Amino acid sequence: MIVADERKLRQILVNLLSNAVKFTPPGGKICIRCASADDGGLLLSVTDSGQGMTHAEMDVALERFGRVEKSGTRGIEGFGLGLPLTRALVELHGGTLELSSEPGSGTKATVAMRSLEIGLPNPTH
Repeated sequence: MIVADERKLRQILVNLLSNAVKFTPPGGKICIRCASADDGGLLLSVTDSGQGMTHAEMDVALERFGRVEKSGTRGIEGFGLGLPLTRALVELHGGTLELSSEPGSGTKATVAMRSLEIGLPNPTH
Protein backbone atom coordinates (compact mmCIF):
# COMPACT_ATOMS: atom_id res chain seq x y z
CA MET A 1 0.00 0.00 0.00
CA ILE A 2 1.20 3.49 -0.80
CA VAL A 3 -0.32 6.79 0.19
CA ALA A 4 -0.24 9.34 -2.62
CA ASP A 5 -2.05 12.39 -3.88
CA GLU A 6 -4.23 11.08 -6.71
CA ARG A 7 -3.83 14.17 -8.92
CA LYS A 8 -0.07 14.23 -8.51
CA LEU A 9 0.23 10.52 -9.21
CA ARG A 10 -1.86 11.04 -12.35
CA GLN A 11 0.40 13.97 -13.35
CA ILE A 12 3.48 11.76 -12.95
CA LEU A 13 2.00 9.19 -15.32
CA VAL A 14 0.79 11.83 -17.81
CA ASN A 15 4.24 13.46 -17.93
CA LEU A 16 6.02 10.15 -18.52
CA LEU A 17 3.55 9.10 -21.20
CA SER A 18 3.71 12.51 -22.87
CA ASN A 19 7.49 12.23 -23.22
CA ALA A 20 7.24 8.69 -24.53
CA VAL A 21 4.67 9.71 -27.16
CA LYS A 22 6.62 12.82 -28.19
CA PHE A 23 9.90 10.98 -28.72
CA THR A 24 8.66 7.70 -30.19
CA PRO A 25 8.37 7.66 -33.99
CA PRO A 26 5.26 6.39 -35.80
CA GLY A 27 5.17 2.61 -35.62
CA GLY A 28 7.20 2.64 -32.39
CA LYS A 29 6.23 1.00 -29.15
CA ILE A 30 5.34 2.31 -25.69
CA CYS A 31 4.88 -0.05 -22.75
CA ILE A 32 3.44 0.82 -19.33
CA ARG A 33 4.06 -1.53 -16.43
CA CYS A 34 2.87 -1.37 -12.85
CA ALA A 35 3.95 -3.89 -10.23
CA SER A 36 4.43 -4.36 -6.53
CA ALA A 37 7.97 -3.78 -5.34
CA ASP A 38 9.70 -6.27 -3.03
CA ASP A 39 9.14 -3.87 -0.12
CA GLY A 40 5.39 -3.69 -0.83
CA GLY A 41 5.65 -0.34 -2.62
CA LEU A 42 4.84 0.53 -6.20
CA LEU A 43 6.96 0.22 -9.33
CA LEU A 44 5.68 2.08 -12.36
CA SER A 45 7.60 2.14 -15.62
CA VAL A 46 7.07 3.67 -19.04
CA THR A 47 9.33 2.29 -21.77
CA ASP A 48 9.50 3.59 -25.33
CA SER A 49 11.29 2.59 -28.51
CA GLY A 50 12.31 6.15 -29.36
CA GLN A 51 15.75 7.60 -30.11
CA GLY A 52 17.12 7.11 -26.63
CA MET A 53 19.65 9.34 -24.88
CA THR A 54 23.21 9.31 -23.65
CA HIS A 55 23.94 9.72 -19.92
CA ALA A 56 24.82 13.37 -20.51
CA GLU A 57 21.54 13.95 -22.37
CA MET A 58 19.58 12.33 -19.53
CA ASP A 59 21.26 14.75 -17.10
CA VAL A 60 20.15 17.67 -19.30
CA ALA A 61 16.58 16.30 -19.59
CA LEU A 62 16.29 16.15 -15.79
CA GLU A 63 17.30 19.81 -15.36
CA ARG A 64 14.63 22.52 -15.31
CA PHE A 65 14.24 23.96 -18.82
CA GLY A 66 16.71 21.34 -20.07
CA ARG A 67 15.94 20.32 -23.62
CA VAL A 68 17.90 17.70 -25.50
CA GLU A 69 18.36 19.00 -29.02
CA LYS A 70 19.38 16.47 -31.63
CA SER A 71 18.26 15.44 -35.08
CA GLY A 72 14.69 14.22 -35.02
CA THR A 73 13.72 16.22 -31.91
CA ARG A 74 13.69 19.69 -33.41
CA GLY A 75 10.21 21.11 -33.59
CA ILE A 76 8.97 18.99 -30.69
CA GLU A 77 7.10 21.33 -28.36
CA GLY A 78 7.86 21.66 -24.70
CA PHE A 79 9.60 23.79 -22.12
CA GLY A 80 11.86 21.16 -20.59
CA LEU A 81 9.83 20.95 -17.38
CA GLY A 82 8.12 17.55 -17.66
CA LEU A 83 10.86 15.32 -16.26
CA PRO A 84 12.09 17.75 -13.59
CA LEU A 85 8.51 18.25 -12.37
CA THR A 86 7.90 14.51 -12.45
CA ARG A 87 11.03 13.86 -10.41
CA ALA A 88 10.01 16.54 -7.88
CA LEU A 89 6.50 15.07 -7.52
CA VAL A 90 7.90 11.56 -7.07
CA GLU A 91 10.42 12.76 -4.47
CA LEU A 92 7.67 14.64 -2.59
CA HIS A 93 6.04 11.24 -2.17
CA GLY A 94 9.29 9.72 -0.87
CA GLY A 95 9.98 7.90 -4.11
CA THR A 96 12.62 7.89 -6.82
CA LEU A 97 12.65 8.40 -10.59
CA GLU A 98 15.26 6.51 -12.58
CA LEU A 99 15.94 6.86 -16.28
CA SER A 100 17.74 4.26 -18.33
CA SER A 101 18.45 4.80 -21.99
CA GLU A 102 20.85 4.13 -24.80
CA PRO A 103 21.02 6.05 -28.07
CA GLY A 104 18.97 4.21 -30.68
CA SER A 105 17.37 1.91 -28.09
CA GLY A 106 14.63 3.97 -26.46
CA THR A 107 14.19 5.10 -22.89
CA LYS A 108 12.76 3.57 -19.73
CA ALA A 109 11.51 5.76 -16.88
CA THR A 110 10.91 3.92 -13.60
CA VAL A 111 9.12 5.37 -10.60
CA ALA A 112 9.60 3.55 -7.30
CA MET A 113 7.39 4.50 -4.37
CA ARG A 114 7.88 2.70 -1.14
CA SER A 115 5.16 1.21 0.97
CA LEU A 116 3.85 3.39 3.75
CA GLU A 117 2.83 1.66 6.93
CA ILE A 118 -0.10 3.44 8.48
CA GLY A 119 -2.15 2.56 11.49
CA LEU A 120 -5.19 0.93 9.93
CA PRO A 121 -7.84 -0.34 12.29
CA ASN A 122 -7.63 -4.03 13.03
CA PRO A 123 -10.86 -5.62 11.68
CA THR A 124 -10.86 -8.25 14.47
CA HIS A 125 -11.40 -5.60 17.19
